[in-house]
Amino acid sequence: NQAINTLLDSKWAKSTKSDIQFTDRKSCVYFLERLMVKGLFHRATKIERSKKDKDKLKKKKKDEEIEDDKEKKNKKDTKKIKDKDAKDSDADKPDTSDEKKVDEKEKKKDEPKKEEKKKKEKKLRLNMADEQRFIDAEEIYVWIYDPVPMSTFLIGLLMVLGAALLCVFPLWPDWLRVAVYYVSLVGASFVGFILFLAVVRGCLFCVLWLLTLGKVHLWILPNLTEDVGFFDSFKPLYTYKFITKEDKEN
Repeated sequence: NQAINTLLDSKWAKSTKSDIQFTDRKSCVYFLERLMVKGLFHRATKIERSKKDKDKLKKKKKDEEIEDDKEKKNKKDTKKIKDKDAKDSDADKPDTSDEKKVDEKEKKKDEPKKEEKKKKEKKLRLNMADEQRFIDAEEIYVWIYDPVPMSTFLIGLLMVLGAALLCVFPLWPDWLRVAVYYVSLVGASFVGFILFLAVVRGCLFCVLWLLTLGKVHLWILPNLTEDVGFFDSFKPLYTYKFITKEDKEN
C-alpha cells in the first residue's frame, strides 16, 4: 500500500509533461510487477515465532523497563541533591537558565535511545514467499540490494591491463623480458616444490600407517592442501597422533 501511495503522490503521477504517468492504482501495480520481474525486490512472509522466542522477547522488554525505571530514579535523586545544594548555598537567586540547559541536553540524549528501541521493536523474521506477485494490500516486500564492491572493479581493470601488456610482450625492453623470465622460473619451481611436498607427505603417512598397523598418524604440513590462507597452509609444521584400542572403540 505504501509503495502505491508514494507513486501516486510523486511527480510521475501529477505532472503531465513526464512520459511515465500513474493514473490509478492499477497502473502502479503493473509498474511494480515489472520491477519484481526484473529482480529489484521480492515478496516476503512473516515467520511466526515460537513460544520460546516470545518468552525471550518478553524477558528482554521487562529488563529494559526495569533499567529505564532505575535510570529515572537515579535522575530524580541527582536532581534532589542538586536542589538541596542550591538551597544550602549562599547564593540568593540560583540561575535557572543553566538547569534548563541541562534538562534540554538530557532530553536530547534520551531521544536517540527511544528511536533505537522503536527500531528494535519493528524487527521481523521474514521468509521469501512461494508465490511471487504484487498485491495491493498490506503485504511485505523486500528490496534486493547487492552492490558490487570497488575491489571487483579494480581487479577486473588490472586483469584487462595485464592482458593488454601480455599482448605487447615482443615490444617490451630486453631487461624487463629477462626479469619476467626469471620470475616465471621461480614461480614454476615453487609450484613444483609444493607438489613434491604433497606427494612426500602422503607417502610418509602411508608408510608409517602400514608399519604401525594404523596406530601412528603423522602429517607433515597438515594444512598444505586445505582451504586456508597462504601462510596458514604452512602452520603447523606437523601433527602427530598415536591411536590406541580405546580410541578406536570410542
